[in-house]
Amino acid sequence: MPLHILKEKVADINDLTAAGSGVMGDIRLYVLDGLALSVGGMRAGYGLLDNKQGEMDAINARFIDSDPITPNNYLRLDGGYFNVTAFLGNKIMPGSRFNPYLRTSVMYFDWALHEDGRGSEVVTYQDRPIEGQNLGFGAGIGTEYRLNRRANLDLSLLWGYVLTGDEIEWEGLQSPINDSYYWTNTHFWNLSLGLVIGI
Repeated sequence: MPLHILKEKVADINDLTAAGSGVMGDIRLYVLDGLALSVGGMRAGYGLLDNKQGEMDAINARFIDSDPITPNNYLRLDGGYFNVTAFLGNKIMPGSRFNPYLRTSVMYFDWALHEDGRGSEVVTYQDRPIEGQNLGFGAGIGTEYRLNRRANLDLSLLWGYVLTGDEIEWEGLQSPINDSYYWTNTHFWNLSLGLVIGI
């Protein structure tokens, strides 16, 4: 006899984030043939959407005597990262201008939820600003494309996960349905196009 377990989905902050833009840069050191280490930083963020009925209202119902979440809010994610990149081109595409790679990242973010864009006041919950400094990690794929001896184009897609959730800090900011937290750890996709210059 089949057993069906039904669990009502509770929206959290990751259901409300919209696409954003940013800039990033790093210094890369090739330590082996096909392996590179890099250290860099990024300045980025995401807007919020209210296009799914009831999701933002459900969160705001818990923001008693606090600032409401609105589509004008901006989740700022600024920080640094350490990447390990394994290039596969010499093994799977010898002689090609393309050099695909796999990448893992360890990140540290200074983040905040702003009322109306970067630089505006920070949204508060129970008189505490929704902000913090937290570790994160990521993994992704990409490719370099050789332009000449000293310059490559770099296209990458990275999935990142930032430990913004804190059940003690945001106690009470959870669903009455199943105690799922509305403010959770944050995950995102980062699509980037850049230029690598050798020295």
